[in-house]
Parts: sequence; structure tokens; C-alpha cells
Amino acid sequence: MLCRHHKFIRLLGLATVFITPFSNAGQDIDLTAQIVASTCQVEISNNGVVDLGTVTLDYFADNVTPTTDYSGGKTFNVNIVSCDNIQTTQSQIKLDFQPQSGSLAQVNNQIFSNEYEQQSTGAKNVGIVIFSTQSNEQTFNVRKTDGSSQAIYSIASGNLIPSIWTFYSRMQRVNNALPPESGMVRSQVIVNVSYE
Repeated sequence: MLCRHHKFIRLLGLATVFITPFSNAGQDIDLTAQIVASTCQVEISNNGVVDLGTVTLDYFADNVTPTTDYSGGKTFNVNIVSCDNIQTTQSQIKLDFQPQSGSLAQVNNQIFSNEYEQQSTGAKNVGIVIFSTQSNEQTFNVRKTDGSSQAIYSIASGNLIPSIWTFYSRMQRVNNALPPESGMVRSQVIVNVSYE
């Protein structure tokens, strides 16, 4: 008797497994990709660590936006070490800064979110912005308002390797309607470099 009941439970479990996928039908998967002609190997100054130091809450003025060239941050360099499959027809380099483990701020796609915000020791309503600061060019946020990269530069293939690209990073209030709160700020960012 005990064996018969045990077999029924097994069959019921198997039936549930086979029936369950049909009840979840209609799930969509959106897969996207990009193919580029040439990717590049880079080195980041200071082994990729940009220490923005300590600021007071007064640093976060009401009128500073993610596109404002504002003091109080640090510069860092992206050094192009090598690129594969370089063609003479290619003429621009794209440096695409993306969140490595966090995300862009929900209210503004030009701000990298603070990974510590949900922790008790994390700063609230504070993120990180990155600006392109190339010599003799206008300073701009590396992200467009839609979250795509705008760090795209014209360069001849003969000038690509080696080349150094300078950027500036600082803290930014995410929502100017809300006050920031003190705490730790961290944002891990990856830069994808391609030559097109």
C-alpha cells in the first residue's frame, strides 16, 4: 500500500512538471546584438579606480544637472593599447560606458546609479556622471538622454594606437526635487571600445 501511494505522488509530480510549461506559454524573449569591425584592448589609469573623495551635502547644488561641467570630481584616462582587424576605411572610435553590475539611474539615463543606495550605509539620491574632456573639444556627458553612448570620436587608423582619451567623473544628485542623503557611493562601470 505504501508503494502504491508513493508511485502516485511521483506520477502527480511528473504530471505537474509536464503541464506547467503549457500554462506559461506566450513569454517573449528579446535578444539583441551588435557586430563591429574592430574591438580594442584598453588600459584605464590607476588600474581603473577613480576615487572621488569626500564631499559635504552642500556640494549637491539644486541647479547642477548631469550635463553641467561642475568641479569636485576626478579625471581618468582610457589608453587604447591595441585593436584587432583595423581597416583604413574605419574613421571613428566609440567608447561606450555601461553599468557593470548596477544600472543607470531610473529617473535619468545619464547618471550611473549608486550600487550602495539600498544599503543602510549607502548615500541616497546620489549617482555618478562621466564626461568626455578631450583637449580642444567641448566637455559633454558620455551618455545621451536616451542612455546611449555619445562618446564617439573621429580618428584616422594611423593615430589610433596608441591613443589616450581623457574623462572626468563626479557625483551627481539623481533627482533635484529630492535632497541627497550622506553615505557611501559606488558605481562599477565597464567601457566597451570599438573602432568603426
